[in-house]
Amino acid sequence: MNRWQAFSIHLCISSVIFVTLLFIIVAFWYPGVFIYLGGWLGIKIVAAVDMVLGPLLTLIIFNPAKKTLKIDLTIIAALQISCLAYGIWTIEQQRPLVQALLDDRLYVIPKAQYKTVDIKLDFLNKIPGLSPKMVMLNLPDNHSIIAMEVVNGFYVGNPVHLQTQKYIPITNVVDNNTYQEKLMWRLSRLDFDRERNCYWLPAESSYYKGELCFSPELGAIAQRSF
Repeated sequence: MNRWQAFSIHLCISSVIFVTLLFIIVAFWYPGVFIYLGGWLGIKIVAAVDMVLGPLLTLIIFNPAKKTLKIDLTIIAALQISCLAYGIWTIEQQRPLVQALLDDRLYVIPKAQYKTVDIKLDFLNKIPGLSPKMVMLNLPDNHSIIAMEVVNGFYVGNPVHLQTQKYIPITNVVDNNTYQEKLMWRLSRLDFDRERNCYWLPAESSYYKGELCFSPELGAIAQRSF
């Protein structure tokens, strides 16, 4: 076997791994529009490590005449697996868990943000629906009061959008007239997209700041293109 054959075999194996990870990222961790909120960055990390680093090192060092070839290949495999494992862990930590409607803004909150402030994730079990779960913050229908709560939350290091005790599952709002009114009070001032049947609003996440179109039934379903 020459180095190009070894490179091709390594690349084929890496391609199978990459396709599997790509499916997990796109289908489960960053579904739909959330691929733009850190998902593409994760895919680039996996591609760089899995499709480039390992096969390229094999191409560079492979020489059938080398007595240490097996050891060299073992080191490459260990390096690739270690880098890939760290990359996958990072991507998984940044996957969005909650899309929280706060006044007229949507916060898409990754797993790592909850863990940073030591919030246990068992609250997610009380919110129906697929991840990222849809919630709105139970706050007074008053912009001034909401603004004060937001400022105070950041000042004391307890942002309002991370206060899980104030979460109201949007999927349960339809059964409660009071919550329906709160939801519509927030959405009625937004730009309604008749074609997509959703509302455009500012959105924030760890790796994103822009506009998303939010549907009370489906969550964020589209990204504003500028």
